[in-house]
Amino acid sequence: MENNHKETTLATRRILGQKIKALRLLHGLTQEQLALELGYQGSSAISQVENGEIFMKQDVVYRAAKFFRIPAAALMIPEPLTEEDLKGKEGPHYKSVLALIDIAAQDLPK
Repeated sequence: MENNHKETTLATRRILGQKIKALRLLHGLTQEQLALELGYQGSSAISQVENGEIFMKQDVVYRAAKFFRIPAAALMIPEPLTEEDLKGKEGPHYKSVLALIDIAAQDLPK
């Protein structure tokens, strides 16, 4: 049972990380730029979040949602972003981000 919880927690962290990375790329930001927008001192925290190594604190998730202009729930639920979540946010990296979303969906535990 404990092992299953660890797998779920890891999957949840990875999904959040994939969302943050997809949104960051969609907006054409570096990890450093996003880190500063969210109140971090440097890019290492964003790198760790994107790699699923750490969770974002809840207040930072809310700041990220506000910054990216998406509902906080879209970041908090343990499911990949969808095209619907990104509607109206098309930018120069939109197609690349959609490809990342597809990869994230395939990476979910079955």
